[in-house]
Amino acid sequence: MSTVDKDFSLILPPPIRGINDESAVSELYRQLAIYSVTSLSGVDEDGTPDPRILVGLREYVFDVSAMNGFFAPNKLYSKFAGRDISCALARSSYEDENINRVGHSDLTSKELKALDGWVSLFKNRFKIVGKLSGR
Repeated sequence: MSTVDKDFSLILPPPIRGINDESAVSELYRQLAIYSVTSLSGVDEDGTPDPRILVGLREYVFDVSAMNGFFAPNKLYSKFAGRDISCALARSSYEDENINRVGHSDLTSKELKALDGWVSLFKNRFKIVGKLSGR
């Protein structure tokens, strides 16, 4: 079984503006639709720019559209847009093998601590807009 999951799904909740409290968010979640995360990577299927850019981190999906200078197509971190970047950030890696990895069981305690730090940072800076299904 491959450690890369290129077709993981995203469950989008109703819009939650300014709420990053985990317990408040979990009460509001309900499944509206399931999308391929790769369709929310800054480019529509027809190749036209899409202003909404999402990334997965641990079980959360964050809207990082405000940082389009980093995540938009042809920018430094465009490779991360529309993908689960948990292992990549935990390992400080830009390698494809660490993007969209299923599970975190092979992360070291140091890498898990780094991942916790990234999750905390993202929760403070970006809006949680969904949860990754199957995580």
